[in-house]
Amino acid sequence: MRIIRRAAAFVAALLLTVCGLIPARADDADTFRSILIRNVDLFVDGGGYYTRRDYNPLFVRTAWDGMEQALSFDAAGRPVWDVSVLRPSFCSEACYMALLRALSDWDSGGAISPAAWRNLKPYAVEGLAWPYQHDGYGCWGRANANGPGFAALIARLGAGTNLYIGNPSEYASASAYWQRWDSVQKGDFVKLFWNRYIGADESHYESGHMVLFIGRAKSYVNGKRDDIITYWSSNGSGTNPNGGYGITSCRASKIYRAVRTRITNPAAFDRAREIDPLSRDSWLAALESSHLGTVAELKTAISGGVVEWNWPY
Repeated sequence: MRIIRRAAAFVAALLLTVCGLIPARADDADTFRSILIRNVDLFVDGGGYYTRRDYNPLFVRTAWDGMEQALSFDAAGRPVWDVSVLRPSFCSEACYMALLRALSDWDSGGAISPAAWRNLKPYAVEGLAWPYQHDGYGCWGRANANGPGFAALIARLGAGTNLYIGNPSEYASASAYWQRWDSVQKGDFVKLFWNRYIGADESHYESGHMVLFIGRAKSYVNGKRDDIITYWSSNGSGTNPNGGYGITSCRASKIYRAVRTRITNPAAFDRAREIDPLSRDSWLAALESSHLGTVAELKTAISGGVVEWNWPY
């Protein structure tokens, strides 16, 4: 009987490997969360906030150059890091690079293949190994896209879970709204939407912020509950040499809607080997400048579904 059980376990493990199914383990999720929170300290506070790709005399490089330089590979295809060059920065870059830096520490056993690591690397500078990844292209372009780009990438990989936190007007009661926030834990990634738009078109533009959740404190303003949300990211706007990495807070009333992403299955990042740097998620790409998404589309994307979108060209 013991032999049969061992054989069954072996067959099950073999099927998971052959079929590409990577089961999540609670200890992996807890270990990764601890590594992620600890790794934030590697991103020294400040450094400036700057999203543009053209050079500015206030900074020694652009954030895009920094991404290209920060992650390289050794002869075995394993990641080699220099986070000191990730200055200046911006919010989605900060969260994505913090994710990859923590992932490389977690992956001491080589669960993530060199092919997957090559696809996870951002290709942010023209004329190198791959063309520059616009929004929706490859892993980085998906994570950097408007709307729920980061969450959509995690859903596509099967590396975690996502939760939609709507505008308070979408809930029957205030308690139902706060119950959504009760599910957010330290070490979760959260996309904060400052306004009602998802994406952008010729006359409407999404305003948002990608962050790592630190905590929430119950608070009231004029007798109405308005909690304080604390998070880490690269914070600032426009060209701000005094911005960059750090912890800050905002009132929940400032947030129109949000999407929480929790990494529960870090081994699934090996599926990035299936996402070619030039592959495109057409819906996420359209959110850059030619489409305002709907809540229904957003919910489909963060659940791992495909939002059908036909380009006009």
